[in-house]
Amino acid sequence: MKKHGAIFSKHDTPHLFKAILYPRVLQLNTLCIRMGMVVALWLFGYIPMQGQSAYERELWNTYNTAPDFPAKKTAFDKLEKFYRLFHLDSALVVCNQFRELAAQSQPDYVPFVDLRIAATYTRKLDLEKAGGILIPILEKAEQERNNSLRAGALLNLSNLNRAQKNYPMALQRGFEAAAIHEKLQDWRELCADYNAIASAYAPSRTDSNLLYLQKALAVSEQHQLPDVAGTVLNNIGVSFHIKGEMDKAISYYKRASVIDKKTDDRYGLCFALLNIGHAYRSQQKWTEAKPWFDEAMPVCESCGNLEGVGSVKMGLADIYESLGDYKSALAAQKKLSAIDQQLNQQAYGRATQTLEARYGSEKKERELSEQRAENYRQRVALFSLLAALAAALIFGYLFYNRFRLRKKAELDAAIIREQQLGLNAVIEAQEAERKRIAKDLHDGIAQELVALKLGFDALGRRIGKIAPEESARMEDLKNQLDSSCTEVRSIAHVMSPPMLEQHGLAPSLELLLRNTLQNVGLQADLYAHDLPEHLDEKIEIGLYRIAQELLNNVVKHANAARVMIELYAAGPELVLRVEDDGMGYNFEEARKRGSMGLLNILSRAGALGGAFVTESNVPHGTVALVRIPV
Repeated sequence: MKKHGAIFSKHDTPHLFKAILYPRVLQLNTLCIRMGMVVALWLFGYIPMQGQSAYERELWNTYNTAPDFPAKKTAFDKLEKFYRLFHLDSALVVCNQFRELAAQSQPDYVPFVDLRIAATYTRKLDLEKAGGILIPILEKAEQERNNSLRAGALLNLSNLNRAQKNYPMALQRGFEAAAIHEKLQDWRELCADYNAIASAYAPSRTDSNLLYLQKALAVSEQHQLPDVAGTVLNNIGVSFHIKGEMDKAISYYKRASVIDKKTDDRYGLCFALLNIGHAYRSQQKWTEAKPWFDEAMPVCESCGNLEGVGSVKMGLADIYESLGDYKSALAAQKKLSAIDQQLNQQAYGRATQTLEARYGSEKKERELSEQRAENYRQRVALFSLLAALAAALIFGYLFYNRFRLRKKAELDAAIIREQQLGLNAVIEAQEAERKRIAKDLHDGIAQELVALKLGFDALGRRIGKIAPEESARMEDLKNQLDSSCTEVRSIAHVMSPPMLEQHGLAPSLELLLRNTLQNVGLQADLYAHDLPEHLDEKIEIGLYRIAQELLNNVVKHANAARVMIELYAAGPELVLRVEDDGMGYNFEEARKRGSMGLLNILSRAGALGGAFVTESNVPHGTVALVRIPV
């Protein structure tokens, strides 16, 4: 029985991945190709919707039910990561589908999705397509001085150069990307840069590979990126594994497995558990290796990692054989060896025919030659038929899948329209109620308070003549009444600002800044430019309410000294930009907590067909952007 090693590294390109991990699988595939079975393997190995694992269905359900673009993006990251390791063609389908969504919801994110697509082509070793995507993105990023996009393009080009075995260029671009990401304080991407640099150093078998993996580990631990730390720990283990330092390798693999369990990174857990088992196996510590293979089996099965299952079978077969349990070894090897035995029998049959032809008569040789030619024609006809059938099935599946996706998109669009109509109705009803309450306050209570104030002034003058000693007390009561009148007017103006109807959005925002910030000592600036002459009333009210909520967040949470509001038109969009120099505000965490203020902002932006995004300001503070189509 042959013994095959396996080392699982999560940052290798596919050709390295398979060459290192699955030599027996590659041997079988080669024989299958020789025997003309490539059509069947292609037919049954590249249909992503058949035989979905529970984990895969869970990822799809999370993606399909995501309520908004940020949630959809988070779900896409996990789904793309799964297919990136499991099925590259499916990864391309998911990336292209999400790209269409990004083009509608957040166009400036589209180039970052293109980077994912290029990375997938790199893993497929379709380097021409990958380069055709990456070079224009790099040029665009340099023209627009978009450092984040430029660093992402450089990182992907580094991986492409590594696949081309152009290691000096891979290192140069990896170092450039790392310098930019470190300046941007994008620690997750910096870890990816260090991984790429380490991979470029790996063929030279120097300590530089391990040095940059250790750097990536330090950054991931310092900035609390456990999923990244799990990947890096596994790759450090691989480095020691290749060097033959098995005890160190096992230590890092075990640390990776603990983190992968905590972060529910099932595919990463497959790698870690299998690597531990194979490391013990290489030390011939059979009893220590078996529990890790046993633990790896259900994890690999749960996420559809068929190659991992095959690796477990090979490891267990060697363990059972070494322990003398030949029955279990045979059972573990049976599925893997069935195809191999069948092909060996066919090879034996061909050898027999060759011997008969060699030692037979010329007539026998001609008959055998004719028979072989006939067999060849039959095989060609058979494989042509299989290829045509496979092509018909694939085209039929693609047509059906396209039809299903179109119907699903139509249903999703209808649901979104219904939700949009409901949300618009709620917001319109809310604004109508605000106007009614403001009118009642202004025409009712406010007028009564004014009348009461006039009567109280007359009464105060009379009391001042009759009892001068009560004048001070009357003055205090008069001031309280004045404050009440002012408070009622302020509430009415907040509920439905008359400035918005009379003078428009920009003057109303200026008044809002003054009224909100005048008592808290904040410096406030408003810049309004390139605005359309007339704006829809719904847009004015929506942006006014969003600005109101953002200013309240600044006052309550930011501890800022300066606030700037910028209102301008950018092409077909109206942009509201609110920037402060405070300690920042984690909008994503607030969204997860269900903050009513943030939900109000998101619902109003969504009702207007726009988008709301935030980003950290350098060196501190927060920038909030609202884009509304006009």
